[in-house]
Amino acid sequence: MTHDVAVIGAGATGCATAYFLKAAGVAKVCVIEPDPTYAKASTPVATGGCRRLFGLPENIRMSQFSIGFFKDFAAHVAVDGYAPDVQWRERGYLFVVGAGHEKVLEQNYRLERELGVNVELLDRSAIAERYPWMRNDDLALGGYRRKTAGSIPTACCRASARRRRRWARSSSATASWA
Repeated sequence: MTHDVAVIGAGATGCATAYFLKAAGVAKVCVIEPDPTYAKASTPVATGGCRRLFGLPENIRMSQFSIGFFKDFAAHVAVDGYAPDVQWRERGYLFVVGAGHEKVLEQNYRLERELGVNVELLDRSAIAERYPWMRNDDLALGGYRRKTAGSIPTACCRASARRRRRWARSSSATASWA
């Protein structure tokens, strides 16, 4: 059997890669995963957070796309009306820096705002007021984004795998496990 593309690893990144290759029309995609139980994989222990707080425009744009995708995850990966609950929950995300790193966070803040990210810049006193339980004596500045979210990465992988198997059954295209 031959394939157009082989994706090594069926974790979060590998599953997403295979999904988007198939969605783009690549006929034969093979996902190679030595541990389909994920017992030794990094995906199940990942936090599943999606944030927009970055210093490079491409990372911010990829996150904006990803967040939109995960908000409608079930519609993208449902098979026969079933998609797992990946427990997408929109909460906040606080990114903090210590003394000497403020300029980098301020630059990131300006870029994030420029790209439409609704982020707040918080000084130490604002962090202390908002998070009184948090130690802050070593903090200088924070960037806070409301409605940053998270999900369950393993559920996302399993849903993507189910979608790939469905594509393989429903057409002459393949999306197989090896």
